[in-house]
Amino acid sequence: MSADLAGGGRRGTPVTAGLRRAVAAEWVKVYSVRSAVATLAMVPLLTVGIAVLVIVTGSLPPGETILAAGLGNAVPAQLVAGAFGAMLVAGEYGSGTIRPTLAAVPRRYLVLTAKALVAFLTVAVVALVAAGGAYLSGVLMADTARNPVGGVLPALPGFAVALGTVAMLGVAVGGLVRHPGAAVTAVTAILLGPLLIGPLLGDAGSGLIDASPTAGLQKLADSGAWPTLALITGYSLALLAVATVALHRRDA
Repeated sequence: MSADLAGGGRRGTPVTAGLRRAVAAEWVKVYSVRSAVATLAMVPLLTVGIAVLVIVTGSLPPGETILAAGLGNAVPAQLVAGAFGAMLVAGEYGSGTIRPTLAAVPRRYLVLTAKALVAFLTVAVVALVAAGGAYLSGVLMADTARNPVGGVLPALPGFAVALGTVAMLGVAVGGLVRHPGAAVTAVTAILLGPLLIGPLLGDAGSGLIDASPTAGLQKLADSGAWPTLALITGYSLALLAVATVALHRRDA
């Protein structure tokens, strides 16, 4: 009787238990691979470096905040976040380790879900620390009489969400493309393409630019960032759903 009850309890949460195991396995992979750790380290280096560059060059017009300029121009850090997410999936296809991963987690949708969760949370935490570093740089180095540092809301949490969502988008692209180099290239094209093509499309191009992930960064100084970030999150989740369907239909 007790065995049946215990078995019944275990049967009640197979998906939750499977997701926990998959997430734990992904954490181990991230922190045991030097290239992944090095990629994550580039996020604060680039973010704080750009903020410091903005301060020391004195290139800001009077009144513009350091955070708006520093975080809004941190597109290189956003590219790194997208590449990190893409490599979580495409890197396993490139090395062949995706086969034992899928063998260990038969429910394939849990694999991409776990990778997306780990990518989002890891990058969001690192990005929040990076944004905090940019803020402190402004407090310590900037001429706040000419250029105020700017408020931490919505800039700091918005920056974390913006980069975390792009990392999740990278997971989806990696699941669809599978090849490491091609996945990173595709993520780069998604992030930079609207900025390059949008000006050529007139009024239609402005809408394309406003819906791009880089637009979320440039709106971090005000509440206008949240609708854009919500839109980016929405199409990232949609692309992740497409990648999940593709993972089920294709061989590893």
